[in-house]
Amino acid sequence: MAKNENEKKHYVLIVDDVPLNCKLLDKCIRNDVAKTVMVHNGSEALQTAMQTLPDLILLDVVMPGIDGYEVCERLKSAPTTQHIPVIFISSMEDASDKIKGLEVGAVDFISKPFDLSEVRARVKAQLRIKDLEDMQRTSVNNLENTVNERTKQLVASDRLAQLGTLSAGIAHEINNPTAFIRGNIQTFKRFWEVAEKVLVEAIENNHEEIERLQFIVDEVPKLTDGIEMGTKRISKIVNGLKEYVHNDGSSDMDNTPLHKIINSAVELCNSVFKGVVIIEETYNAKNDLILADRLKLEQVFVNLFTNASHALENTKDAKLTIHTKCNDEMIYITITDNGCGMDQEILDKIWNPFFTTKPVGKGTGLGMSITQGIIEEHSGEIMVSSKIGKGTTFTLIFNCVTIETPEMANV
Repeated sequence: MAKNENEKKHYVLIVDDVPLNCKLLDKCIRNDVAKTVMVHNGSEALQTAMQTLPDLILLDVVMPGIDGYEVCERLKSAPTTQHIPVIFISSMEDASDKIKGLEVGAVDFISKPFDLSEVRARVKAQLRIKDLEDMQRTSVNNLENTVNERTKQLVASDRLAQLGTLSAGIAHEINNPTAFIRGNIQTFKRFWEVAEKVLVEAIENNHEEIERLQFIVDEVPKLTDGIEMGTKRISKIVNGLKEYVHNDGSSDMDNTPLHKIINSAVELCNSVFKGVVIIEETYNAKNDLILADRLKLEQVFVNLFTNASHALENTKDAKLTIHTKCNDEMIYITITDNGCGMDQEILDKIWNPFFTTKPVGKGTGLGMSITQGIIEEHSGEIMVSSKIGKGTTFTLIFNCVTIETPEMANV
């Protein structure tokens, strides 16, 4: 029967300290595989298997030096060889010997003297199983890669959804300092027209206009300070927005002070905090340094702050409290609003992907799921408590980065 040209060609490693046994096994399976290699002790078997990664190993148990059990155990403990199937071939007949072989990782056990037809059938069966397992692992790896890629896309999608929520307010934030700058520039031009004449006249008339000149000298720094503040405000808003949006989903972990991440998120969300009093309390924050992807954690806080702003709509004396507490190992952040709150039914669902209480078209339902995923990626925890009409509190916990002080270095 002709062999299928697309059928995979296999490579089998034969290990036996008796050369005749190796030759018999080789002759038995040679027509069904592309290649066989024969070695005669455990050390050679380990070296050859590690270097060449065969599809199957026929392994004698009793050999000088390293026996078959130990060879199999070492192969199964190494990531590169743990998936290679091993068939033990031995003259030992006790059930305990066979059980031991299976316990160290063998897939089958053939007794000597072996029947060549039986060996051939079992080899072919194990190679078919190996092919199926290889296909399954490839499929799983492909699926994991697809899931990771889709996750990155969902994170990016959530960022864009947040950007849509923030954009109108951010435009207002940018327009305000821009109008301020334009007004100051116009005033400055008018002042300068006067100042120029006054300066010329003062020079010509021995400083008779000194009072007018002094007034302008006093006011010009204020105008220029206003212009500078406005331009800095615009740059801060635009740069913060660019950094927040420009993230390809990859992880960029670094030691970062957590308060800087929180402050940046508050800055981005200022436009949605209409009428909200923000209270930032920091206790025992000697070290709030954490290993984090700053942009991803910023996304977490933007999510939480944006949700809080929605919960605080139509709330009298709306308040958002951010409280940070650190010890030598952990950092705790609580974010509390006095908004509408949530009942237990909603609390049980908020981490579910695509769950949202917002009207259709107003939310993706991905924010809290992505928030939880990012926090878990940072080995952190997030918890929530809420009561209808009383507000909501989110508690986040992260590991601190230990800073070695000079005193510690001398211990």
